[in-house]
Order: sequence, then structure tokens, then C-alpha cells
Amino acid sequence: MGNAIVKQPDGKYAIWSTICDNFIATNGTKEEVLEYFADKARECALESWGRVFDNLEKHGCGVGIRDYQECLEERRD
Repeated sequence: MGNAIVKQPDGKYAIWSTICDNFIATNGTKEEVLEYFADKARECALESWGRVFDNLEKHGCGVGIRDYQECLEERRD
């Protein structure tokens, strides 16, 4: 992952990057740090699933995407 949450002596939180061996954020609250990681996860998901949709639109298929008719035939009622 490359990041670690570090509790500062004053009780606030910092984010340490093992990639650049430095803090990328300091003096954060628990909520701010959680929001930072939630935003990063959202960005990653949008990028990843965006590629799936790109493949679907270009080639008619993508990782994790099945043919609609196949799904209809296999669904359980």
C-alpha cells in the first residue's frame, strides 16, 4: 500500500509514505485521515471500473462483465 497511519505525540494523526519516506499529511483528526483514504479508494475504484467500461464499450467485454443474455439464462428466481 505504501502508507501508514502514525499517531503523533499530541494525539493527532499523520500519514507516512513508504514510497517517499516522508509524511504526506500531518495534524489530522481520525475523521480527516479516514476521509483521505476513502477518497483515495474512491479514485482507485472509479479508475479501475472505468477501464472495465472502456473495454466493454470497445470490445463488448470486460473483466467482471458477462453477456447479458447469459446472465438472464443463469439467474435464479
